[in-house]
Amino acid sequence: MTDMLSNYNADPPKLLIVDDDPASTFLTEEILLDHLGDISIITFNSAPDCLDFLSREKGEMIIFLDINMPGMNGWEFLRRFKEIGYEHKVVMLTSSINDDDVHKASDEQVEFMNKPLDPSLMGNIGKAKTV
Repeated sequence: MTDMLSNYNADPPKLLIVDDDPASTFLTEEILLDHLGDISIITFNSAPDCLDFLSREKGEMIIFLDINMPGMNGWEFLRRFKEIGYEHKVVMLTSSINDDDVHKASDEQVEFMNKPLDPSLMGNIGKAKTV
């Protein structure tokens, strides 16, 4: 088991990818499967769809969240996520190079990673705080 999942005692968490770009979603999913093996990955092309899923689903999850999406962006998703009271690890996985996004992620206590997902940094995800 990789460092990313070493903090989980029983069943590994579900991995959620929230990204409106099908190519990015596919690449992230392939990288995760290559490095983690047989693990549950669920993809969403919109933030509201993911929030709806979270309202029905139980268990531990790690959410890979894009920032720049139409409709509800990643920051709005995170605001609503916290208002509702969900508690999961969140990784802002984005193509954004805006320093404001990096600082905001730090302020929000979520991991910030640039696309494509770098497998050598996946250990950082396991150390991320639950928000």
